[in-house]
Amino acid sequence: TGLIRTTTVLFKKFGMLHVRVGRPLTVSDLLRKRQLGRDDLRSDSLRRGFAADVGYAALSDINRITLATTSAILSMVLLATDSPVIGHDVLKERARGLVRYLDVVGAGLSGTVHGWLSDTPGGAERLDKAARVFLKSGRIAVAKKTSDAYAIPRKQRQALDYYKNNI
Repeated sequence: TGLIRTTTVLFKKFGMLHVRVGRPLTVSDLLRKRQLGRDDLRSDSLRRGFAADVGYAALSDINRITLATTSAILSMVLLATDSPVIGHDVLKERARGLVRYLDVVGAGLSGTVHGWLSDTPGGAERLDKAARVFLKSGRIAVAKKTSDAYAIPRKQRQALDYYKNNI
């Protein structure tokens, strides 16, 4: 019940929650796949090689089930901007460009992000909503000189970097 309560809080705060589960990695399965026995791991070189293989297998599965979310896309675009301020239209254009690229290379996209590929008003509205969520949470602020541009508060850069790393 704790997990369900937690997801409810996260949903209320962030608007959408994506949970994907991969397959379990067991030592026995990984040893069998590499045609090794537990006794083989007494060798330092085989043990180090096996540990590296386990790490690569885990990262591969994480990458396979990870979705590019609205937070990840917007964070990537905001942090990749040279200027301290980015216009709303530029943010939208760059975000849609990044999503098109991720789609071409076969990256997993959340349903909301996939909707940004659409030229229909719904796709644009979803992106606008994502920017409003960032504004409401304080991740970005309206730029002082213009109301249609955003600035990243200095204290929010680390949080945005965290979200960006989820692509």
